[in-house]
Amino acid sequence: MDAIIAAPGLPGYRAALATQLEVPAERITVAADEKIHTASLAAALHRTVDRLPAGSPVLLIAAGAGITAGAALYRQPHGPAPDEMG
Repeated sequence: MDAIIAAPGLPGYRAALATQLEVPAERITVAADEKIHTASLAAALHRTVDRLPAGSPVLLIAAGAGITAGAALYRQPHGPAPDEMG
């Protein structure tokens, strides 16, 4: 994976996930504000997407209260980024 994006944006969650995935915590991006909640995954992806070349695979991981968890693979699209389009 070229990037791992996770939510929620809690430092403890990021550290625990890094341990479970056996990767340095620095490889996992979370939202800058841990209070974002619902938009946390999108905010974390936004922090990373500009640094990824087209075609880069990204692992998205989210967890919530109770037994709520999900994961998906995302691939950085080819072509201009939406903010580069006229």
